[in-house]
Formats: sequence, C-alpha cells, structure tokens
Amino acid sequence: MKDSLLTIIETLPPELQAKVYEYALSLQKTPLSQNQQDQPLILDMHKGSMVIAEDFDEPLPDAFWLGEE
Repeated sequence: MKDSLLTIIETLPPELQAKVYEYALSLQKTPLSQNQQDQPLILDMHKGSMVIAEDFDEPLPDAFWLGEE
C-alpha cells in the first residue's frame, strides 16, 4: 500500500502534493486520545432528551420559505 500511495502522490502536481503533505501533518498532530480509543460506546445515554414533533413530516408553510414571520 505504501508503494502505491507514493506512486499516486508522485503523479500529482506540486500544489496538490503540498496539500497532501499538509493533510498528513494535520493527521499526525491530532491523534485520538487514549480515552477516545478505550471508551466503549454507550447506547441510550441521552434517551428521551429529544422529542420529534408530531407534525415532523408535514410540509412547511410558505412563510417559512419566504422568510416571513
């Protein structure tokens, strides 16, 4: 994979190679913290904190689309 990645990068114009380089540097600077890697996913943590309105699927009135109140 490393060789094919290098081959692709080498075929890019210099300005895109610079962007790839900057992106790779940004990935190195922001690794996942140890807590993020080890924490299990907790389902239903915020269960009930949001409620979907009964009229959720109803069309929005023209006043909404026209910016009127």
